[in-house]
Amino acid sequence: MAAYSRVRNNKGKSYRPYGPQAPITQNDVDFQQNLKVEDIQTEPAEVIDIVLNPSHPNYDASIPDPEEQIGTIQVRRLFSDANVEDVENLSWAVPLTRNFKQYPLIHEIVLITSYCDKSSVDVADSTQMYYHDILNMWGSIHHNSLPFLSIPDPNPDSAQADKIAEYKEVGFGNPNIAGDEGSDIEYGRTFKEQPRIRPIQPYEGDITVEGRFGHSIRFGSAVQDPDVPNLWSDPSTNDPAEPLIIIRNGQDQDLEDGGEHVIEDPDTEAGSIWMTKGQTIPLTFGSTKYDALSFEAGENTVGEDLTAPTTDDLIDEEGERQEQILLTSNRL
Repeated sequence: MAAYSRVRNNKGKSYRPYGPQAPITQNDVDFQQNLKVEDIQTEPAEVIDIVLNPSHPNYDASIPDPEEQIGTIQVRRLFSDANVEDVENLSWAVPLTRNFKQYPLIHEIVLITSYCDKSSVDVADSTQMYYHDILNMWGSIHHNSLPFLSIPDPNPDSAQADKIAEYKEVGFGNPNIAGDEGSDIEYGRTFKEQPRIRPIQPYEGDITVEGRFGHSIRFGSAVQDPDVPNLWSDPSTNDPAEPLIIIRNGQDQDLEDGGEHVIEDPDTEAGSIWMTKGQTIPLTFGSTKYDALSFEAGENTVGEDLTAPTTDDLIDEEGERQEQILLTSNRL
């Protein structure tokens, strides 16, 4: 578990074992005799509880800056706290970073490490437990909880003994498979498992951000992949490196349960914004009659049937495809 070791003397000063820089003195000998090795450990831990608002019973409004408690989690470390069921004996950890927040659900597995804290100014050995990185247990964007992983050998008289035994079955609890989401395991106060939430298909060079509920942002391109074709990279696209941004809120509601990857489709998702640079987007319009729409200055389109305003109508006089922003929803 030890990631690295820190060497200090009895006064808390760090020691750099790079060899003598000058003739060794008696002070050097005394210094080295008082060295101690402190292991810096990173350990997986199961989330037992989390503070998300001031109504949490463990929220302390009396301390300075009480809002800093938001995101604090209670954990049972998989090795150091194994089989400790009394939550009063479990520790709390704070987020390692603040600017990008991805708070875990109860029963997800995070990494725990102790580092210096605000009291280290006065006490060099003062530390705080921090958490980071939710472990990708199931390969799911929805949740990666594995209940009771930190209780491998429960007390037979435990009130949770039956649940713990149930989750020891390989694959039980997999969020990509329907069947056990109706159990009374709680991943939080409001979170409900949805086994049909799918990740989006990656393409070379993409950067994607995906939420837990079927929303996503893709920073992609007009890449043409014959093995996994998409809707925006037709063969007539001149430059496969042309950028594309897709912001999607709500996946296709008719998808079946499972963890297979999906490809965005403006006709089937709850709402999306497509920012393109030359790509063709096959969007079906609710109506093809527009009284005040013209793709070319001075052209009157009143009453015309515009069946494909997302394709060749956006090619300029030099044959170059033009940029466009498409917004799709049941209502704007």
